[in-house]
Amino acid sequence: MKLLLIDLDGTIRYGTDNPKGFVNNPTQQAIFPDAAKQLQSYYDRGWQIIGISNQGGIEKGYVSLDAVLQGMRQTINLAPQIYDIYFCPSFTPPGTEVYRCGYRSDTGAWGSLRVNLQNYPVRCGYRKPEPGMLLMAIEDCVCRPSEVLYVGDRPEDEQAAAAANIPFMWAENWRAGTDDYRDISAETLYLRLEDDL
Repeated sequence: MKLLLIDLDGTIRYGTDNPKGFVNNPTQQAIFPDAAKQLQSYYDRGWQIIGISNQGGIEKGYVSLDAVLQGMRQTINLAPQIYDIYFCPSFTPPGTEVYRCGYRSDTGAWGSLRVNLQNYPVRCGYRKPEPGMLLMAIEDCVCRPSEVLYVGDRPEDEQAAAAANIPFMWAENWRAGTDDYRDISAETLYLRLEDDL
């Protein structure tokens, strides 16, 4: 099985009250039309799709945990190809909490839980650019890194992919339907960052 890890805000969804930014109100969101097509294409080809999202607004007091959970449920309603969403409610790096939520069509049940991090051998941070949520999803889905693609729209998404040692694609390219992704490693990314300094 192949695994598509996908960032949410700015990658597949946007706030209808803020089309270029974060989803601020759980009911005021939409899926980019090109993202909807890509999600369906990957789903039809047998990829499992997992959302990965920083939700630091919870820690900062901008939004409640219940509102974020409602927003995740709405995202899965709008994009039912998504199997689960992992999110980190911490704003302060490295992020020490993760929630997992999803809908099971076989039982018709929606669920969410705070992940018991003691059950995972991952010993790193979970807020992107730390790779913890990506590594957790890979372990849960029993995939090899070579069978994973992470898509995002921000530098911390690219950095998280590099730290997890998995291929990365920019959201704009992915939504356009290109298969031009970067198989980047942490070493390659750090060398590039040094060149930029």
